[in-house]
Amino acid sequence: MKPTKRSVFSRLFVLLCIAVSPVGAKPLPSDIPAPVLHYGFSDKAAGQVVRDSSGLQNDGTFYGRPEFVAGVGKKGRAVRLDGRDDCIRIPRSASLEPNAITVAAWIRIGVGANAKEPGAIVFKRNTSYHDNEDYCLELFPDHTLHANFSSPRGGHRFVVSSVALAPDLWHHAAMVLGPQGAWLYLDGVPVGGDARPCTLDYCAGTDLLIGFRDHAALPLSRYGEFDLADLCIWPEALDGGQVASLYREKARCPGVARPECNVSPAVPSPRSAGPSRIFPAWQNPSQDGERILSELRELVLQGCRDRAASPEYLDALQRLIERHSTDGHRGADAGR
Repeated sequence: MKPTKRSVFSRLFVLLCIAVSPVGAKPLPSDIPAPVLHYGFSDKAAGQVVRDSSGLQNDGTFYGRPEFVAGVGKKGRAVRLDGRDDCIRIPRSASLEPNAITVAAWIRIGVGANAKEPGAIVFKRNTSYHDNEDYCLELFPDHTLHANFSSPRGGHRFVVSSVALAPDLWHHAAMVLGPQGAWLYLDGVPVGGDARPCTLDYCAGTDLLIGFRDHAALPLSRYGEFDLADLCIWPEALDGGQVASLYREKARCPGVARPECNVSPAVPSPRSAGPSRIFPAWQNPSQDGERILSELRELVLQGCRDRAASPEYLDALQRLIERHSTDGHRGADAGR
């Protein structure tokens, strides 16, 4: 049968759509809006550049020697970060500084991964000096996810996942920050939350970091050790149904964890969902010497727990407490 003009045009239209589609940019589920950053890690020929397929050119630069490995599904690709010096730095972009945000990615850890230090997955700084995460999704040594948010206007808050990631399986992790609060999802299921609104407050001069965190004044080496695939960022707060659909998209792929695969932390996390005990604004010190020492001890405890200062700074502060305290040995023990 001779093809009609209409059928020939239809075939040409389909071929044209395929030709102009970005390489490696697999469409997201139909109920999910377009992200402002999408890394599929499929463009191995890019060298030190990791390509953003969102269309907004939020390309990043690889540092260290990250390895490309098989990702989720038959054609999925992932990047392996070694926990020592591998990371991605993305230049500052207004599209990555929205009033609400959702960060989602597929993550796979090894049996011994992150045994000593927390590893940042996504980290963006704000204008504050001490609590300098505007938003931060990280993986702790007990394999729990932590969502950190802090702002000079909104205080400091963190949410900890109630279950841990199982090693050697792909897990879908998502962090949502916005007017509805701060929430964590693991494999499509909510695992932690705080319903108080988040007020994001960005430092316009800072880059977005993947696999690494730094500090406004005191650099901290906190590299993540995990495989990372299909990283997306949205300038809005996705709801639970949308996050669940991101997980269901690949839930049947080999090697993907089911919610029942999630395990309780091997070591209970010392942190739980709720506000940090931090001074939201500067307070003039009390004239009472013992109260000043008590405030300093609180700062040391906060700095050790939230990793908000360098070990050298915390040690110097602890020595100051010991010199001026009648129970300095107790203060030293409290800061460890």
